[in-house]
Amino acid sequence: MKEFQFNKNEETQILLTNARKAVTLCEEITPGSGMLFFTTLKDIESMSADERVELVYMPTYTVAAYLIQCKMHLNELFTQDEYVESGFKGILLACASRGMEGQSSETLDALTEALDLFLTAPLKAFLAKYGKEYPEFTECAQKAVKTLYEIAGGTIHSSDKLVRKAKELISVWESA
Repeated sequence: MKEFQFNKNEETQILLTNARKAVTLCEEITPGSGMLFFTTLKDIESMSADERVELVYMPTYTVAAYLIQCKMHLNELFTQDEYVESGFKGILLACASRGMEGQSSETLDALTEALDLFLTAPLKAFLAKYGKEYPEFTECAQKAVKTLYEIAGGTIHSSDKLVRKAKELISVWESA
């Protein structure tokens, strides 16, 4: 995992500005849900579930991983910016809405792909430090990590490729 190395003044403002831009690019697809997704697609109801995972959820996970990284390095500024903080909560809520899983036979593949994205950020440290502030996301992430261990341990029957991927992700998780 790559750590940010930055000057606390100028680069901090750049990161916060980019966090604001990331939140601005997300929108509530279902009015009143509080969930914010990174998508330009309006008619997601006509998409297959697999298309929604690839075209709506995975990009949202990517934005969330970036914002987790920002939150870990800019917590005070991040939290003081009500727009960024409330947007971040909506994005994490969206990430938790389907348990990071795919549809049908690709359920576990999508879960490992989602965790692969989230583990580019300091997910474990984020959950330990701020997990109580984002309970739905925390529960979802903890369940997803538990599923990784079940895949790797053979409790959940999976392909050899998926078992290898789960073990690789567990290694990243444990080294964090």
